[in-house]
Amino acid sequence: FYNKIRVAHVEAGLRTFDLDNPFPEEANRVLIGQLASVSFAPTRGAQQNLERSGVRNIHMVGNTVVDAVEIIRKQYNVAPPANSNNVLVTLHRRENHDIMDLLFDELNRVAIAYPALNLILPIHPNPNVQKHRHRFTAHNLSVIAPVGYIDMLRMIASSAFIITDSGGLQEEASCFNKKVLIVRETTERPEIIDVGLGRLVGREILANIEWAKISPETIATSPFGDGHSAEKIVKILAE
Repeated sequence: FYNKIRVAHVEAGLRTFDLDNPFPEEANRVLIGQLASVSFAPTRGAQQNLERSGVRNIHMVGNTVVDAVEIIRKQYNVAPPANSNNVLVTLHRRENHDIMDLLFDELNRVAIAYPALNLILPIHPNPNVQKHRHRFTAHNLSVIAPVGYIDMLRMIASSAFIITDSGGLQEEASCFNKKVLIVRETTERPEIIDVGLGRLVGREILANIEWAKISPETIATSPFGDGHSAEKIVKILAE
């Protein structure tokens, strides 16, 4: 922008309407939304957010994350097993750093209350997360090293449900029809809640486990796209 080069904004229009959550992503995407020459919104809700802020030249194309999941699912035969008791857990967000000790204690309580579940946490390398790993005492709560993207998708596919404060993981989970307990106060991806796969729980994880354990209704496609977002973006840019 400062060099007079046009900006195309992919994944445009995501909003929590809270500049502190997530920080600094919310401020960055609001600013970029005003600077972009063309905006590629992943959902109708994201498109409406842009329209309300006066942004023009918007195209709803879905999210390229769904493209990546579908490509990897086919190439690496990533498929969910039947009747898994694994629960994938990821916690890393900056806005949760001050309460990470409380969240880890809550996870420990979940593991103790539900001994049949296997909680698996690929721990983030950030010291603000790492310093609390000693708080886990339950035998069915495993802390492992971070994993690559393909292995992460395999873990999503093989989980009964997911506990996370990640944004992207909400989208990926929807591709496998997995429920998500969102360890945040707000989400810029309300579509996962609308289709019955997500629930905002803040720090109240234990109180929402029963909801997560109930098998969700099968959704035909992810609310975040059909796996052809990149093709649509390229076609629009070529025009």
